[in-house]
Amino acid sequence: MAKETRGDFYPVPIVDQNTRPGAVARLIVFIVVLTGAAVVFGLFRERLGDPFLLGMLGVLAMIGVGFLFATAIGFVQIAPRSTGDELSKAFVDSMSQGLLVTDTKGRVVYANRAYADMTGAASAAELKTVEGLLSDVPEASMTIYRLASGLRDGQAGDGEFRLAQSIKPGAEPGARWYRARARAFNVPGQRLPMLAWQIADISQERAEQERFFLDLQKAIDHLDHAPAGFFSADQEGRVTYINATLAEWLGIDLA
Repeated sequence: MAKETRGDFYPVPIVDQNTRPGAVARLIVFIVVLTGAAVVFGLFRERLGDPFLLGMLGVLAMIGVGFLFATAIGFVQIAPRSTGDELSKAFVDSMSQGLLVTDTKGRVVYANRAYADMTGAASAAELKTVEGLLSDVPEASMTIYRLASGLRDGQAGDGEFRLAQSIKPGAEPGARWYRARARAFNVPGQRLPMLAWQIADISQERAEQERFFLDLQKAIDHLDHAPAGFFSADQEGRVTYINATLAEWLGIDLA
């Protein structure tokens, strides 16, 4: 689990396999190792003798040449993470939607804090993939299966499903609506793609849609029974709506 080094209010991801030590930490470790080696050579120089020291210098020289070669071909990177990488990481870390990234074998590579809070995972050991969490839930299994099948074919997809209870154990009782998105993406330097899953709780959005539909239905009912005739037509003059009052006056059967 990543350490909380960015302040109390930063949503630190529960799993981040790409977390690397900072440049300052690596420099401190290098200085400590170099200082320790110098002290050891200074204390035991008489016992080790010049041939041993020359051999050790030769080994260190070969290691240095190998390091330079690895740096030249890009196998070892000295520069710290770029500003663009930090911006992208901060964006996904602070997303309100749950984000889970796995490899093609289903191993979790990254999970942001929103995903942990949504699923009730308190640690990396308690974390479950979207398939492991919802594949056995009848209301969501068909949607998750369709998205997972699309990922195996390299196709992105999304879907919505309704659950009788929240995904998070111990949450307040009541039905919940969720939207799931899944897509595969390539990572530079890796042969196999990564699989990204997004989960969002859209219960409030659905409730607002239902309220809007009910309000619209009430308005239509009032319009149908108004003491005046109403109708609407498109640009070509075709009637698209006529209320019950006008239909009765004209003798039109709306049934």
